[in-house]
Amino acid sequence: MTPDLPRLVSLIHTDLKSKESKGFGEFRIHRLLTKAQLEELLALKADMINSAAFVETYLTRLLPNADESMAASQSVREAYLTRAERFVATLPASFNSLKVHILYQRLSHDRMRGKENEKRFLDYLALPRNVSYLNPKWREKEPVLWRHPADLGRDYRKVTTLPSAQGGDEPLVKSYLLKFLKDDRDTTKFSPYLGENWLRRVFAESKITNGIGKPSDWAALLSPSEFQALKDRVEIEFNAMNQETYAIDDDVILKMHLKNVPKLIVKVFEINTLNYYRSLGNEVSTDIDLDGLVANFRESHEFDAAPQLKTEKDFKISGIPNRRGLWVVEFIGGGKSSRAIIRKGALGLINRTVPQGELVTILDEANQPLKGAALWIGKNQYESDKSGRLVLPFSNSPGIRSVVIQDSSGYATMAKLALPREEYRITAGMHLDQESLRSGGKGRLILRPTLEVAGQTISLSEIESAALELKSTDLEGFPARMSVENLKLMGDREFVHEFRVPDRLANLVATLRVKMKVVSRGSEIVELTDSRSFKANEVLKSDLVGDLYLSKIDGKYRIESFGRNAEPIAGQNLNVIFNHQAFKNQRKTTLKTTQRGSLDLGALIGISSLTVQAPSGKSRTWILRNDRRDQIENVTLSENQELKVPFVGSLNRREVALYSLQFGGFVADEFSRLKLIDGFLVATLSPGDYRLILKPSDQSIKVLVGSGMVSQGYLFNSARMLELPARQASHLKSVKANDKTLEVEVSGLDPLTRVHVMATRFIPENDPFAALGGSQRVGLRTGMARFLPSLYISGRNLGDELRYILERRDAQKFPGNMLSRPELLLNPWAVRDTESGGELLRAGDKFNRKPVLAAAPGAPRRSAKKVIGGLARSIGSSSYEFLGRSPVVIPNLIPNKNGRISVKIDAFGDRQHVHVLLVDPEGSTYRSVSLPDAKTKIRDLRLLTNALDPKRHFTEQEQVTILKKGNTLKIPDLLNSAFEIYDHLGSVHRYFLTLKNDTTLREFSFIAEWDSLAVEEKQSKYSKYACHELSFFISRKDPVFFKEVVRPHLANKKDLTFMDDYLLGNPLPKYYQSFEYARLNVVERILLAQSDRERMAALSLDLENRLALRPPNLDSTKLWFGAAVGGGAFGNTYAGEKLGIVAEADGIAASNSVNLSFGNSFSDASVSKSAGKQLKKQESALTEVESKYSARKRQAEVDPFAADLNQALQQVKQAYRALERTKEWAEDNYYHLPQSDQTYELVSENRFWLDLARHGVGPG
Repeated sequence: MTPDLPRLVSLIHTDLKSKESKGFGEFRIHRLLTKAQLEELLALKADMINSAAFVETYLTRLLPNADESMAASQSVREAYLTRAERFVATLPASFNSLKVHILYQRLSHDRMRGKENEKRFLDYLALPRNVSYLNPKWREKEPVLWRHPADLGRDYRKVTTLPSAQGGDEPLVKSYLLKFLKDDRDTTKFSPYLGENWLRRVFAESKITNGIGKPSDWAALLSPSEFQALKDRVEIEFNAMNQETYAIDDDVILKMHLKNVPKLIVKVFEINTLNYYRSLGNEVSTDIDLDGLVANFRESHEFDAAPQLKTEKDFKISGIPNRRGLWVVEFIGGGKSSRAIIRKGALGLINRTVPQGELVTILDEANQPLKGAALWIGKNQYESDKSGRLVLPFSNSPGIRSVVIQDSSGYATMAKLALPREEYRITAGMHLDQESLRSGGKGRLILRPTLEVAGQTISLSEIESAALELKSTDLEGFPARMSVENLKLMGDREFVHEFRVPDRLANLVATLRVKMKVVSRGSEIVELTDSRSFKANEVLKSDLVGDLYLSKIDGKYRIESFGRNAEPIAGQNLNVIFNHQAFKNQRKTTLKTTQRGSLDLGALIGISSLTVQAPSGKSRTWILRNDRRDQIENVTLSENQELKVPFVGSLNRREVALYSLQFGGFVADEFSRLKLIDGFLVATLSPGDYRLILKPSDQSIKVLVGSGMVSQGYLFNSARMLELPARQASHLKSVKANDKTLEVEVSGLDPLTRVHVMATRFIPENDPFAALGGSQRVGLRTGMARFLPSLYISGRNLGDELRYILERRDAQKFPGNMLSRPELLLNPWAVRDTESGGELLRAGDKFNRKPVLAAAPGAPRRSAKKVIGGLARSIGSSSYEFLGRSPVVIPNLIPNKNGRISVKIDAFGDRQHVHVLLVDPEGSTYRSVSLPDAKTKIRDLRLLTNALDPKRHFTEQEQVTILKKGNTLKIPDLLNSAFEIYDHLGSVHRYFLTLKNDTTLREFSFIAEWDSLAVEEKQSKYSKYACHELSFFISRKDPVFFKEVVRPHLANKKDLTFMDDYLLGNPLPKYYQSFEYARLNVVERILLAQSDRERMAALSLDLENRLALRPPNLDSTKLWFGAAVGGGAFGNTYAGEKLGIVAEADGIAASNSVNLSFGNSFSDASVSKSAGKQLKKQESALTEVESKYSARKRQAEVDPFAADLNQALQQVKQAYRALERTKEWAEDNYYHLPQSDQTYELVSENRFWLDLARHGVGPG
């Protein structure tokens, strides 16, 4: 929602005047108005000044911009207070609390600047406040004014960001009066507002302490006790004008107000900041306990001023040298002390997450890397390299921690740092076009992985190993699986995998598996996965014989209603519902399909979604998304940089808005600053925050512009620090087509830019932009600037004990002792016995702790939003089995040096809807263009040539044939047959994984390659996975290794089980005893009986009888056989490859020989005659574009997320890792199974074990 609607203020004004209006703030748009719009509304409706919501909204528009700090800059604070004071002066009495709040802050500021203004002070006094020192008659004289007394404690920080006067305003009022009354003859100006007695005492104090006239002249205004108390009062106070911050080379001169201090002691203590921060873990403040410590510097000053006079003195503190440090300066005299915390220099840090941990760069006051620096976390010190960089290990207890950073001299500063846990995450953008999911077709899966650790994107080269797994399920529910191992994933291009699409596919799940080494957990290897599911042919599971499709041809949309063989369904009434992006209400209409089974809908400009309902009641909904660009949420710039945001659209107020921001609200409309150049929104902006809103895509970008120095990729100033982007995003400027070529133009080209070009017949169900788009970079860091001002606190009372020590130290020295001299008694008399008495010493005051702003960690990085789009399904996925060819996918194209790619139209074959996707680490741009109708080829799914004779009976047989070496098997009709060969362990292992995705089974995948492993690898695997199952496997498959390694290992076991005795060849009769035999599982019983034919026969008969009593599970049997036959469905086996060749040849023949006329959309007989020629042209054009622009031409990978770390930084000292709990160890017989579970039920009885019992167990 943006406040840029024409005549918006007038519309709001009209609504506010209506009786139904609840006032300003009722609607969100009210608080979104700019400062100029609020002023326009106020001019139209003057009583808006009475609305608290309006006033508070307007006040937020007066705040300084985000690049200015009121805390660090007096000029910024004064400018804001001037604006706020001018505004609140126009408010009615109901806002007295707000007026007092603003004026109190302004008076405090003026006093700090030494620019006290009497008129402003009188304006403040004229505001009614419930305080004790006011004139009680004032309330009686002006009852109307006092209807709205101000609340000094009311909190307005949500509006002004400034604190309230919680402690009351009497000290501030009194300090102003002491200044102004010094030269006044009377108190006439102030007496209407202030109590007579209180004002009289302040008036007398002002004259007496400033030495105006004779003290006796003013003493009459005070009682004797009041005059004596004033005269005896000791004051050691800091002038409010003392500096807040000191540079390293600044002299420290402190301005003091002194009264009744004949002798002043100045002590300077230098704080060992490193020890202090490491020991106490908090910032040094005014309450630091220094009593009894020896000062680094001490000097005394004597004054002869009268006790009633207040004097101002400047003290140059020579005990503070020109270097980094923190000193406490204490002024002591007359039983009072005041204290200043003086800081010179401050260290800072910036950090980012790298694969080794948290990379920290320590900065000096000029925000340059500091050589010889170090960082402390608890008791651990991490030293930096020559460039001031160090790497902190990942933490096992993550969170925000207080750290201490020090320079080579030992000076230290505290900081906050978020330490992450070493948690890895893999996300894989995957795109597979729905039109390619046709039986026997070629599917091209495009994979864009992003690897993160602790939320920070890192290089894919950190992956230990990667694999892609495809698992399919066909319409009968039969599964198939293939795996691609040892993937080489790169950061400057997408991984592409081509495969044969299984027949009658229903669902395809693609899973990326990567293994990572987690150093903080003892280099433990963990597996990360991410999966995507692609549905296909769901409509074929239903009773529907037709489906609805949406195409875009030559810039216009077309609804097409087809049967399962792409035959047009003519004369069908379709209910069409249109949703416009600018309206909530829908538009509904009923349209009839033509003889071609189609509805031509035109360009559908402004339509966001389309729903079509068939007479069957089923419907499909398409979300119409045209050209798009994803955006990151935050953009940071320095003031001398141009804002450049990739944009797809036109520069007008209907599509774009730009506002300056303050405190979350819009301050001013900055649309006039924008220009559209080469597809980028460009603007030159002043420092501050802005909100760029792209309306068609509903995207909002916060733009942070800073002024200041740039160092180490960051911008620094007194208000904040901003991480600046390392590169400008590239952008797809235009995609245009003519009769011969498609011309793609890219702006901002660099080595990380690549382009994917795809062509389809229908609107894609799987949106390539949603799948592969998005920024891989997380948001840039922002943070508050370092600001640690010097602190001052006055008027602490010293305790009697400390006063005694100080007075004795400086008292005049006399010989002898200080005991009272005894009198000479002539007649002594013991009146009573005595006992020792005690005197209770008065305790001294403690210094109050002034709040210290802790250094906050940088704001967390934020990821870019993922824009999701595509088809909203209601029927289920469509079937594209009738398409004769797969869609065109040309991935990873690199534009030439001019940023251009030229593709011949012939490359798109029979597809007319071209999709172009630009991808780089900063984001993606999608554009599409629809060409004229390309006469898409179809394949005839009817059984015309290989149809079964309806006059005969046929059966479908499921056969398993065991072939021995040299035997052959002939399959007469490959096209209508399905077969698979299992000739090695790898194929069997793949089959088992297809049936059950078991982690343990996957972990034991090495057995499929056992023969190819080196001896050392075999020993390593056996050492890790030794168990009965592996030992038995090795005994049959590798007798040599069994004899040399496994047998000696088993012979040394403490407690031998049956399997151990069996493998060692030990006598087994003891296992025939009833107790032992009852514990053996079916496999062990077969192994036990194999040496005795009679026992084996009895065991076989028993097992056969048991199985005969169980009803067969036909579903499971069908599933097992179907999974076995479909093992090569992806074309990754010998059988699968042969079937794929046959199916592909048949598909081409079917698409070439079809003699069906389905109108202009699809091929007819005359067109199909030239299909072979067209296919050759397409292949030639594809070869040409691949040779010119393919990313494979690159000599080396360009890694966008490689960490620039030297060898020293990569050697990270690991953080403490708690010892694992003591474990209870047991012998691992069957893999990871407790002894109690190793019973007869461990192995289920089934036909496989019956076959084993019948045929025996032998080697091999």
